Amino acid sequence: IIQEFNICFTTVDRSGQAEDGDEVPEVPTDQEQGILPRLIATLVGRRRQVKSLMKDKKATAEQLATWDIKQLALKLTANSMYGCLGYTKSRFYARPLAVLTTHKGREILRSTKDLAESNSLQVIYGDTDSVMINANVDSVADALKVGNDFKKAVNDQYRLLEIDIDNVFRRILLQAKKKYAAINLVEKDGKYIEQMEIKGLDMRRREYCALSKEISKHLLDEILSGNDAEVAIARIHEYLRDIST
Repeated sequence: IIQEFNICFTTVDRSGQAEDGDEVPEVPTDQEQGILPRLIATLVGRRRQVKSLMKDKKATAEQLATWDIKQLALKLTANSMYGCLGYTKSRFYARPLAVLTTHKGREILRSTKDLAESNSLQVIYGDTDSVMINANVDSVADALKVGNDFKKAVNDQYRLLEIDIDNVFRRILLQAKKKYAAINLVEKDGKYIEQMEIKGLDMRRREYCALSKEISKHLLDEILSGNDAEVAIARIHEYLRDIST
């Protein structure tokens, strides 16, 4: 977003704005690329180079692990540039720039949702920088076609911003914001295999005991098994009774 809209100390007019206010400044127009977008572009470019190295089929496990750490470090550094703008104790604190960045983020997310719905796609979840759409099809190939068509429609609206397909879920259980479990279809040796993906649920927290995590995993397997609800519920009750005994 900082790159797309050229958000920088050198480009955004902050005159007449309270340093701690929530007033959204104007997006700069007809300005040279600012220092901040230029720095981020360098980091993003370097990360892209490292990620391209990771596609090497001859790379050793050690090389892949090293490159993965490097690309994550570059990602963290680039992302923390935004954090510095909104952190009061940072020497680069500039709340109006942080406010403008998050304002554009919400605007982009809303317009992406509207675009999906105008294409008769049901948006079932969205958060920060992602949307989940119900492709309403029965095969991975069809789901990817729907996803790629939508991806192109979104990306055509921007210069640098890009949306990509992260996952194809067969089934999903949405508990709350940033909390869900899903059956992810992952390509392996030309075939798609099912893997459980869990985000933000209590069973992921370190302070929960092993038994609690084991039970949670079993319940999720039943809920996301694809069996009829009555069958899944009966099996869950039976399992919980056994554990209780």
